Amino acid sequence: MPIFWPQDNDHPIPCYPYVDLHDPASLLQIGLSIRDFGIVRIKDVPVHPGTVADVAQCFGVVHRNNYGEVFDVKSDAHMALGSNTGKYLGPHTDESYRHAAPGITCFHCLKASTDGGGASILVDGFHAAERLRTHAPALFDTLTRVPIFFQRRALPEEDMQSHRRIISLDIDGDVEGIRFTDRTLPPQDLPDDVVEVTYQAIKAFWNIINDDELKVIYPMVSGDLHIFDNQRVLHGRTEFNPAKGERHLQQCSVNRDEFHNTIRTLAARLNHPAQAQTMAGGALG
Repeated sequence: MPIFWPQDNDHPIPCYPYVDLHDPASLLQIGLSIRDFGIVRIKDVPVHPGTVADVAQCFGVVHRNNYGEVFDVKSDAHMALGSNTGKYLGPHTDESYRHAAPGITCFHCLKASTDGGGASILVDGFHAAERLRTHAPALFDTLTRVPIFFQRRALPEEDMQSHRRIISLDIDGDVEGIRFTDRTLPPQDLPDDVVEVTYQAIKAFWNIINDDELKVIYPMVSGDLHIFDNQRVLHGRTEFNPAKGERHLQQCSVNRDEFHNTIRTLAARLNHPAQAQTMAGGALG
């Protein structure tokens, strides 16, 4: 069962040293933490460009898309891409406009911002969804039923589109996937009888994921690396001034089925019960 966070303790995100990636039993434990919490923080990772892919390959084949295998998130005040500016970025999942959004994502901090800004913002999307189910069940039901249109359009090279539900449920009615990138939500073309309630539901979910009670905020330092399920964990960052020092992260991803395959086969080698686990469906519902 997923473990919701933040909890009433000082360490809501499981944290492991880099050396644990080289020990099979420790690597399995890291994988199980990603399965259960949706995220881990790896400390003291070498700050060499490309190391993020080496870490990702511990869990599967690095996924390649139109951005390549490794993507640089590098501060540049003149870049049009939001992640490469110093502007505030609210909690979101990456690339909701893809039918198959990225699965297990790695973010490696090579160089942190120096002006006190640029802190990571992390939100447990499963926790947020259950809060919506508790406080507004009708709106929760809307987001599990009504497909939402996401789009990233940068012609002539890019016109990515998806019609997918913001909250995906498994056959037992439990949340198994989240898809939410407000910056790629164009006006919705919906039937008249669901337009108003759908916008109400999107706004209600936005309010929850932007509630300070659900946010975990701290600065990534050079050598920090997050591994998280992009179909559960929403991420963002506080504002910073790129003119006061470069901030440089690298990211890549591994497909969720590759990740779960690694966990099962590693568990089988170690005779761990996780070898029998079934992969959750993620945000494709």
